[in-house]
Parts: sequence; structure tokens; C-alpha cells
Amino acid sequence: MVKKNVNRFTVEGVEAFAEHIEQKRDNKSKRMPNLAKADLIESFGDPKISFTIEVPSKKLSKAELSDIILGFFNAHKIDITTTYGDQGLWAYLTYLFFDKHLSKAGHKPVVTDKYILSEGSWGYYRHALSAMCWIRELHGKDVGRVLMLSPDTHTFGDSLEQILASPLYQSKQIFELLDDLYLIDDGKGNLSRSPTFLNQNNTKANLRQFKRSIGRLNMTYHLPSLTVGRLKAMLPLQFREWGTIEDDTMGLPKLAKDPLVGSKKTNIP
Repeated sequence: MVKKNVNRFTVEGVEAFAEHIEQKRDNKSKRMPNLAKADLIESFGDPKISFTIEVPSKKLSKAELSDIILGFFNAHKIDITTTYGDQGLWAYLTYLFFDKHLSKAGHKPVVTDKYILSEGSWGYYRHALSAMCWIRELHGKDVGRVLMLSPDTHTFGDSLEQILASPLYQSKQIFELLDDLYLIDDGKGNLSRSPTFLNQNNTKANLRQFKRSIGRLNMTYHLPSLTVGRLKAMLPLQFREWGTIEDDTMGLPKLAKDPLVGSKKTNIP
């Protein structure tokens, strides 16, 4: 664990960081150069206060990495949501974690790997670091955990794209259902996700089918107002037969319980 000073890149600093990423894409650079230079950075917050963050040497999951970032903001009593438009700050944080946690040997950054915050109110939802933190803050750390298990912190990931690029992110109940259906807990503190989660076979109860089913409901219902049980009751049977969350079919005679509903009190394998 190494403590690093947190600063903000100036416009020139952001450009220098972007140039390095381009060089890495073109296989012209391997490791991050020292960009913490006086002409490339400025103070973050009160210059009289030392802002530091711990950068672990071991590889972390998205959940672990976002916890460190959130811990930094909480320790300094800074509302992280007020920083989501701060391109210089998030570029610098990404710079600090880049070599050990947002890149890996042999990985060639592609356009979808967002290391620099895009301008605009929604840029943060696809940024390498801020997207992780946003998910953790959105509905709390205890839901949507299946989205944060990937060790590939250097990629945005299909699971994040499927959920965050649609209105589905607004419903905490959707995040609860995702965990109930796809999160595997061995009871010893080890979490993993069902192989079906990102399976590309459309006959499987995978994430794409889940999103498609939820998307149809979203055309008729205000999803955040539905209980998680009611939401599950409206899904196709291939989802309703799995998990521990019980259907709520009260007042919905057409959705009377099928014998298979709730028959498998476990996640989708």
C-alpha cells in the first residue's frame, strides 16, 4: 500500500495523460511516465490541506477499488457527486491507479476504455473510475454487487453497459434482483457470479434477456415504484423459478403462481 498525493490535472496535464494513453494504444509506451509535475497539476481543494490516497499493490476488483475511492472522499467529507464533472480531478485519480489497477500487461486500451471524463452531465457513467463509484453510491453497497465483481477493472464491461446505459439503473429493485439471480456466495465471504450472467446464448436466462424483459415492463410501468416481488412476478418464467425473492402476484390473476415459480431456491447456474 503506497500513499499518493491527490491533485488535479490542468488542461495541459489532461492532454499529457491523454497522449500517453494514445501511445499505449499504439504500443509505443508500456508504463505511465511521471506526470505529477508543477506545470501539469494544481491543488485539489484547500492547498493548505494534504489530500492523500492509498494505492494498493495487489490487483483489486471493481468493488474493492471503488471502496478506496469512496473512502477518500468520505474521509475528507467531500460529496463525491459534486466532483463528477471535474475532468482534471478524475483524470488525475485515474493516473494514480492506471498502471496497477486500470491497465494490465498485454491490454491495449480501446475507445470504450474511458480514462478521461467526457464533457457533459452524463460523462461519469462510463468513466473507468467514476462509474464504479456511482454504482456503489447509487443504491448502496449491498445491492448490485454482481456488477462489481469483475477483476477486469481496466474495461468498462458488458454488464455495466447493459444496465447503466438505460433507465434500468434508476430502480434499486432491479439491482436486488440481479444479485438474487446471479450472485453466488459460498458462505465463506467469497463472491462470484453465475456463468449464465454474460452468456451470449439467447435461450439462456442471461443478462441480455433480463434487460430485454425489464425493458418491456419499463414501457408500461414506473419500475422504481414496484416492489422487488412484484417486479419479479412480471418476468418470464425462466427468471421466476430461480432465486430466493418471492413473487408478489396479489391482484394479478393472470400471473397466478406456476408450480415452477420459486422451485429453485438458488441463483441461476
